[in-house]
Amino acid sequence: MNDMDGAIPLLIPDLPKTDELIPWLQQIDQNQYYSNFGPLVQQFEQAVKTEIPGISAEHHVVSCSSGTAALELMLQALALPVGSKVLVPSYTFIATGLAVLNAGYLPIFADVCDKSWSLTPSIAAKYLLEDDIAAIVPVCTYGAYQDTAAWLEFSQQTSLPIIFDAANAFAVQDIAPNVHACFSLHATKAFGIGEGGLIATTSEVLANQVRRLSSFGLSTDGLSQQPSHNYKLSEYHAAVAHARLQTWSQKKDQLMSLNAYYRRQLAPIDAVILQSLSQETISQVFPIRINDIDQRENLKSTLSAENIEYRHYYAPCLHRHPVFFPYMDEGIEPIVADHLSQSVLCIPFHLHLSDKQLNKLFRTIAKAFDI
Repeated sequence: MNDMDGAIPLLIPDLPKTDELIPWLQQIDQNQYYSNFGPLVQQFEQAVKTEIPGISAEHHVVSCSSGTAALELMLQALALPVGSKVLVPSYTFIATGLAVLNAGYLPIFADVCDKSWSLTPSIAAKYLLEDDIAAIVPVCTYGAYQDTAAWLEFSQQTSLPIIFDAANAFAVQDIAPNVHACFSLHATKAFGIGEGGLIATTSEVLANQVRRLSSFGLSTDGLSQQPSHNYKLSEYHAAVAHARLQTWSQKKDQLMSLNAYYRRQLAPIDAVILQSLSQETISQVFPIRINDIDQRENLKSTLSAENIEYRHYYAPCLHRHPVFFPYMDEGIEPIVADHLSQSVLCIPFHLHLSDKQLNKLFRTIAKAFDI
């Protein structure tokens, strides 16, 4: 990968090496406990609290098998009437909408802000005039911070629960009463463990319900009261998580520095529009927007010619996926979301990039815009 003429991959997962895992795997051998809320899982849920902004000792973090499972569990824990409408942005990964369906609800697809590329309280308010919305799932688009204070005020005014799909915003997104967050620990995320998810909430009642729902809905009497799942995090995944925590502080700083470096490098290029951020991000992707079709296609062909990978994420938007067609009502057209799905592409961004590769990447982008 240090070969300047070689391919520059879009993303390389950054997970612990074998030597870092061995002490934690040895603990599993000693404990002879492999799943069902084992000791490593419980220890991780406590240890990871320090990495989620605004979480205090009395707040709750529950682990599960994936970020999608986290969303589904949290939605189901709300115990909304079956068929309730849940507002989600159309510009997001398909898992957001599928979690709503799998929880027994109907997704309503909202447009997003043209600058932050995210669902905001002011946009959500417009949809409340059109539909009887029971909950809202704003997305931390590309790991960008959602304004918790603004959503808390919105929740207090409307009495609606807010669940952040913070899949890519671990260590960035905070929570508040009635404003919860779900994180993904997938291998491609900044804090990746292979596969896993986290739910962060101030509510002990919801945390306990999520935990029950992740293990067949079984309560202390051994009875299951409602449809539920087997979405628990295994001790082996918890072992990876513990090893990941050992180096996370350094990795987090490196990702923040790299993101800031990208923004400085791209700022002089007028054709490149960067996502508006309210604070630093630790995402494992870097999106850029090029509105002009010819310039965008020229950039893509120039990157391809130099063997540099890129990708359009969230394309198509959720309201374009056939799986959702039977559940969709006519409403406000997600125009901005549709445009973003075509105009935004992600360029290589990860800690495995060498200085030579970074230089090549930005030279190539500059070349595409005749700079």
